Amino acid sequence: MADLIDQDAMTDTMAKLYNVTTSNGGARVSGTSGFDSAADYIVEQLTEHDFIAHQQFFDYNYFVVVGVPVLNMVSPREQNFTYNHDFSILRDSPSGEITAQITKIPNYGCDDADYYGFPVGNIALVLTGVCTGKYKIRVAMKFEASAIFIYNTPTTTTTLVGIGGYSTIPAFGVSYNCAVWISDENTAVYLKVETMYTQNATRNIYAVSSKGDNSSVIVIGAHLDTKPATPGVNDDASGISALLEIAYASKKLDNLRNQLIFAFWGAEEYGLQGSRYFVSHRTEYDFNIEAYINMDMIASANYIYYISYGNSSVGSESLKHASSKLQVLFEEYFNDSQIPFEYFLFSNGSDYGPFLDAGIPAVESNTGVAEVKTAEERTLFGGMAGATCDPCYHKACDTMDNINSDALLVQAQVVAHCSQVLGTKQDLHEFLYS
Repeated sequence: MADLIDQDAMTDTMAKLYNVTTSNGGARVSGTSGFDSAADYIVEQLTEHDFIAHQQFFDYNYFVVVGVPVLNMVSPREQNFTYNHDFSILRDSPSGEITAQITKIPNYGCDDADYYGFPVGNIALVLTGVCTGKYKIRVAMKFEASAIFIYNTPTTTTTLVGIGGYSTIPAFGVSYNCAVWISDENTAVYLKVETMYTQNATRNIYAVSSKGDNSSVIVIGAHLDTKPATPGVNDDASGISALLEIAYASKKLDNLRNQLIFAFWGAEEYGLQGSRYFVSHRTEYDFNIEAYINMDMIASANYIYYISYGNSSVGSESLKHASSKLQVLFEEYFNDSQIPFEYFLFSNGSDYGPFLDAGIPAVESNTGVAEVKTAEERTLFGGMAGATCDPCYHKACDTMDNINSDALLVQAQVVAHCSQVLGTKQDLHEFLYS
């Protein structure tokens, strides 16, 4: 299937999605005309290629930050920080107005021991990684932090934006530089944030291969929606364009043993709600999911090829083992093609999250987001050292000028190859868990 992927066709699909988006408000937020027009285009394309386009409608909670949040250092000196530069509001954060001291949490804030001696009412400053943001929030709440700030690593320039999950305390993402400024002992800050929810109606779209056993299914997915004020070409029209090409190529497989489902998710940008809805309602449909492959941001202009590290998933040892088997398939393709790659850790930051949460093994290959490319990585991948992989992440400049079509082709081909390998396995379950 890898040889059947048409690079020009993917570029054409991204351009059409870009035009549809810019003609409908400049974004594809789920529940808006931009998203609905793009979804209609996907249905049309699938139908033209002899697929039945199933549409799964659902309501989702749309998290809104009201006004401009405030974060100021008040002690030992005064300093004002800038929203969406120095800090962001993590999804599902409640409203709050607090003045409190900062306590930097050792390690990653994933264990009770990390909070030994934590002063009740202080704000917990926690490094991202190892466990999910939701878990970090849960531990901070247990030890009665008044708020939690999760900061990024030195190799990224942005603040965190996703995460989400039930929280009774304000939850901020802060940049590494901001964390350095506020991490001194006896630092106190003032914060104010107001948030609310509205409910929107949206949909997932999926198509099912006509061949293959529906008791042994591989789902391949990408999200169709965007954040507000971004046309979302790399994030994630790139994944959508590859997904369509892989679906078309699958028609040529005569020896497909396991059914393939091609899923176009809504509401990814607001808590992975589309894929979560699909997974939570899977028992209503006549198929059993064995594995999931995710495509999100696969044409970054300053790309690095990343593969998810299977053992980083939160779950049973058997889930980690099966996700690692998927990881190895991707490794083998890159190695055989003499293409360099690196690993990233699962964080529930994209649509693989709901599948892993349900105990379904998953894998993702992407081209990087806010990671800063090193000189060594420039030698491996080309591009620009000292710059982020995608300088237009969640910005208005995520246009057709913000992609690398060669990286897109590589990513589409590796997913097509691995989909074919999995789709033609005689005993997929045994392969994953043996």
